[in-house]
Amino acid sequence: MGYINNKMKTTEFVIKLKKLRPDAQILRGFDFDEDFINEYRNSFDILKLKESNDTLDPILSLIREYNVSNVDIGLVRFNNENEVLENNRYIYIGNFDADYLAIDKYTNEIIVLSCEDPDHVLVKCSKDSFSFLSALYEVARINNELFLGNISSNDKNIKELAESIAKVSGGDEYLDFYLLILGYEGE
Repeated sequence: MGYINNKMKTTEFVIKLKKLRPDAQILRGFDFDEDFINEYRNSFDILKLKESNDTLDPILSLIREYNVSNVDIGLVRFNNENEVLENNRYIYIGNFDADYLAIDKYTNEIIVLSCEDPDHVLVKCSKDSFSFLSALYEVARINNELFLGNISSNDKNIKELAESIAKVSGGDEYLDFYLLILGYEGE
């Protein structure tokens, strides 16, 4: 039964993300070139590759079952299935900018590890994969609204949005990541 719920979380993320995809005509109104418009719109499309019954983790299901190569949410990019590496402590699932995005096998937290010192945790992202996908969807939604100019990008508003996403991800200990990912420039 747990597997079915996990699969639905993965599928739900894919479906919700696709619904955020802005219309090309709206983007043309901002005078973006066609290559940028296509790349931006494609970042919301995650195409199914295959069925996989080998994991209970929704992020690993996402990576194993879907083409995630176009996904880019606030500098978060997932590895393709053949790029997922692991050691005794971490499963490397992607990147946040130049650093490593990983699942901590001991805590199930999603964390960012330094590319210079892969044992050094730079920031914690979420209490688990389910919460991370929910929070990442919120980041994509908010970034899209910011990008299109539908919501204010002032620091007070960004901080409030980051605080609400941190709650989705598991609490205040994850706030720094969402301040960073939303581009908060305050103190």
